Amino acid sequence: MADQSFGILEILLLGARAFGLFAAFAAFAWALMRMRREHAEQLEQVLGSQRELLAQNQALSERICALATLVSSLPRRAEPLAEKVAEMPPPPPNFGKPRRQVVAPSYETARRLARNGASVAEIVASSGVAGTEARLLHRLHGGQQIDQRIDDTREDNAA
Repeated sequence: MADQSFGILEILLLGARAFGLFAAFAAFAWALMRMRREHAEQLEQVLGSQRELLAQNQALSERICALATLVSSLPRRAEPLAEKVAEMPPPPPNFGKPRRQVVAPSYETARRLARNGASVAEIVASSGVAGTEARLLHRLHGGQQIDQRIDDTREDNAA
């Protein structure tokens, strides 16, 4: 009798092992199918995006061709205009006030004027430098007179 009970126990354990293996196989099969389904969905999304990008690429290509056609036609349109400009009479001479010839600003002249005590407006008018540059030159190189004015002011206040 003891032999038979051991045989039933052995059969039950064998059945439990078989069920465990079958359950593991079923779980792996289900996971594999789920993974394949997700990958198929992702592939469809990628293919959809690729189709959309190809359509946009085609639209851009058509626009570039249209622009190339437009650009290639531009010189032909400009040629008649150039001929018309060449046929026009020259503009009448300007008999108004003669323009002052623009020369490069003379920093040496501005520096010399600032040292001699010229105002900022005089430096701008004489040397052609900008107003901010003239103010800077006046501060840097006209310092002797400023120091003298400060000393005079201090002497007046002391007296």
